[in-house]
Amino acid sequence: MEQAVSMLRATASEKRISINWTADPKMPFLTADPERVLQILINLLDNALKFTSEDGSVTVKAGLMET
Repeated sequence: MEQAVSMLRATASEKRISINWTADPKMPFLTADPERVLQILINLLDNALKFTSEDGSVTVKAGLMET
């Protein structure tokens, strides 16, 4: 998440959109393809930035959900 946010921070800044992330410290380690996860996060953030008006904000959160 930190890398994806960092990569899109300049784009957000151009539109005067604040972009932040937060992760629950109780999150377990995940085994996944890091390039694919980064690609997914970048796509989601890019869409969020496209559809957020100037002076808006985008926040990415990761946490556990009970099922």
